[in-house]
Amino acid sequence: MKKKGVKVIAFEVDHAPIKPAFGYKIEYKGHSVVLSGDTRFSENLIKFAKGTDLLVHEVVIAPDGLSKSDPKYRILAHHTTPEEASKVFNEVKPKLAVYSHIVRLYGHNEQDLLRRTKANYSGAFVIGEDLMRFSISDKVSINPIKTNNGPQ
Repeated sequence: MKKKGVKVIAFEVDHAPIKPAFGYKIEYKGHSVVLSGDTRFSENLIKFAKGTDLLVHEVVIAPDGLSKSDPKYRILAHHTTPEEASKVFNEVKPKLAVYSHIVRLYGHNEQDLLRRTKANYSGAFVIGEDLMRFSISDKVSINPIKTNNGPQ
């Protein structure tokens, strides 16, 4: 879709057995944002996201070695682990990577997610929060969340 200088590209990602599943690239005035959508590791996502300013990527964190017989394994199998997301970030090289649609299995917390990501990726990334806003120019910045009580 193209309208008023904004271009939105839908591309397929791997969320099998759910098909089709899409990620989105939004381009405007020489800058871009990529939204992974629900996906496990996806080469096609990397292809469309290379060099993007902002990559918003889903993630699932679970215990290492979660057994295929575990009922929650199915959730893990359809999403991207922090290690896989780190590989995506390393190949895409976004100015900023943001986790969204965060699935935490068996009590894993933000610190676990940060630790496992930082072990494999040294670039800029944050854990997304509801109402988080970004400004994109030569650099990507996070704007404070505003409520009726002012910025938080």
